[in-house]
Amino acid sequence: MAILFETTVRGTKLLEFVDWAHASFKWVEGQPLPKHGLIALPPIQRDSAWDPKQVVDLWDSVFHGLPLGSFMLQQREAGGQGHRAGTDARNAALPEGWYLLDGQQRLRSLLLGLHGFNLNVGARDARCIWIDLGDQDADRGFKLHLTSASQPFGYGDRGYKLSPTDRSRARLRYEPNGARIMIGNRRAYTHELFENFLERGREFILSVNENNTKMPPERHPDGWPPLPRGIDRARVEGQAPFTVMPLHVLLQAWFGVPQERRETAVQTLIGDDNTLVQRVTEMLSRMGRAEIALINASAIGGVDNLRRLYDRIGAGGTPLSPEDRLFSLYKSIRPDFHNLVLHIYQQAGPVMPPSKIAAAAIRIANARAHQEERTPTDRGNDVPDIVAFSRAIEGQNGNLVSQLDQICPGGESGHGPFAQAFVEVSNAVRHGDQNPLGLPAAVMRYLPPQLIQALVFWKMQPQNNFDQNANHLVRFCLAWLLASWNDDKGSGHCFQMIRENQGVTLHQLFASLATREDLTRRIIRPCEMSQILVTDPPTIHLRSIEDRIEGQPPRVADLVRVWWRGERRFLPWLQRAYLAAAFPDYDPLADREDDTPFDVDHMVPNNDWGFDWRGREQRLAPIMRFDAAQLDKLRWARFDLGNAIGNKWLVDLSANRSWGDLSFPEKLQWIQDQVNNGVLEYASLLQGSFERDDQVQAVWQTASDGQVWSDERLTTFQTAVEKRSAWLYGKLYNEVGLNEWVMGIRPDEVGS
Repeated sequence: MAILFETTVRGTKLLEFVDWAHASFKWVEGQPLPKHGLIALPPIQRDSAWDPKQVVDLWDSVFHGLPLGSFMLQQREAGGQGHRAGTDARNAALPEGWYLLDGQQRLRSLLLGLHGFNLNVGARDARCIWIDLGDQDADRGFKLHLTSASQPFGYGDRGYKLSPTDRSRARLRYEPNGARIMIGNRRAYTHELFENFLERGREFILSVNENNTKMPPERHPDGWPPLPRGIDRARVEGQAPFTVMPLHVLLQAWFGVPQERRETAVQTLIGDDNTLVQRVTEMLSRMGRAEIALINASAIGGVDNLRRLYDRIGAGGTPLSPEDRLFSLYKSIRPDFHNLVLHIYQQAGPVMPPSKIAAAAIRIANARAHQEERTPTDRGNDVPDIVAFSRAIEGQNGNLVSQLDQICPGGESGHGPFAQAFVEVSNAVRHGDQNPLGLPAAVMRYLPPQLIQALVFWKMQPQNNFDQNANHLVRFCLAWLLASWNDDKGSGHCFQMIRENQGVTLHQLFASLATREDLTRRIIRPCEMSQILVTDPPTIHLRSIEDRIEGQPPRVADLVRVWWRGERRFLPWLQRAYLAAAFPDYDPLADREDDTPFDVDHMVPNNDWGFDWRGREQRLAPIMRFDAAQLDKLRWARFDLGNAIGNKWLVDLSANRSWGDLSFPEKLQWIQDQVNNGVLEYASLLQGSFERDDQVQAVWQTASDGQVWSDERLTTFQTAVEKRSAWLYGKLYNEVGLNEWVMGIRPDEVGS
């Protein structure tokens, strides 16, 4: 291997360093090594962590000739363990070369811009940087955008995700005039619009007015992955010149040909605008001259020194989360731990990110270590801090590491009791044909990691098994979502209870939590919820949620607030049969939370009760009967009522888009027509969303009747929302069997 460093610091061309990294990531066994060996990431390194603005800002710095900082390397002997960007195995024995200790996020961004989203098989960065040569400013330069699988229409100017309205408008532009892009019999999820360009795995169907045409990705009008929001498709249609393109297309046109042909290549791509060609040529020439500093950090050694290094690196960039730091430290001495955690993540599904799974294993090992050492049960129930854990790794607390190795043995011993318990908990709580009361994926994303950690620790006790028929696990999860107002302390309390009581049941855990006013809200019976929510007798002076809970004990008042505004947590479980029938392939991964194929729809549309207050004279028939204070209360209370869980349900995006501002009875008729035409998933929507008797339908008919809000309509709208909110609560309470626990709580049986 050629000598890389003659002193501690070496200056090198930016492009030479990126090409070396690219060759390293593409290298396969049997091929000659790059000149200086293979660049790889040490096991301690995390995956891609930069947000869109950081990626775009880095490339803006490149094009303006600004310094990019140094890259820190550590020499690696042949056989050293590590991984290359995008690959999963952290315990692969690598040939000689260098570890990249600092600079991974910058290098990933540079590779993305120079080589696009396909680095090599198994090493993809599913994002795309776009350059808009038609949006230029003498000071700002050319506009850059980032799109990704989870956000295929891009991000806002500050790197934030687009609002639901902007995403909807962007998708509408992608499917104009009633078109729908389908995969099989369902509408393609938004992330698939991007991913299918990478994988070419499934064929899109373009459906327009029920006429279906096969549409390979390259035949889509946009031609590339979906365009960033705000860019006119006409600017990328037809033949060159183009002014909007993925950045790697422009850079490969320039750097992929001999120097004397570069300007011609760019001119062919972007046209004969001499001023534009000159600006692009100057920008790319400046990039070709850019240099960076490489620092030889081979002398750094020891887990504690690595911890210090990463703490200080993170202080100046994107800091590691506490879970990331713990995960990184342990896999630095035991790389197969990364693969074990990844296996659990793949088997259990996206219950929580890999770093939090790793933290769960470390927390449980910590509790077991304290249990074995017979320390007081109120100690050792949390995730150890980074200093304590690094000392444990270096041998100052061997019991913690020993316990971690026991529950996560890996290797020939298999994946161990932690992995088995974690997967069993995930499977037992998940909705499916064998578990009709289970949680759909849309609810599981709301389960706090602290809850899952407590359940896994409980399951790992040898005497504990799930009673699937009683659905105690699902009941415990839903009770936690309703009641817990301090997940950290509640989980710690459960850990302590499990350590103190051999064979403690989930009912006993719930009963113990329910007695703690500092940990939980008080779950009340459906009749009590109805008394709080339903205005009796009805009044035209709309009540806010604060009016309803006035005088209630704090634990009850907060429960009612959580329920009144809890549509995203609780409606997916209440409508689980519909979600399972309509979206069988939907699984909300952590980075796709905005790709939900259904929407939370207002049953009585927002535009109806949320009208512009300046036009109230035309909308409020009894306006002369209100004084100024009553009018002002009505102005704001209508939003509190209209946005309550009782006025919301989940429907698929395409249906919601087609409805516009239809009244609720018109929506019901539309759904019934779909059922009559054989779209059976809508039958599940009708069956589980609200009471289906004539009296209830008459109430909703009046609440949705016309544009003018009469006395009768105001009171009926309030009654409809209140009663459905109370009915939904009763439905959850009774279906999951909370009554057995709430009415049968006996704290004295804990530990019996």
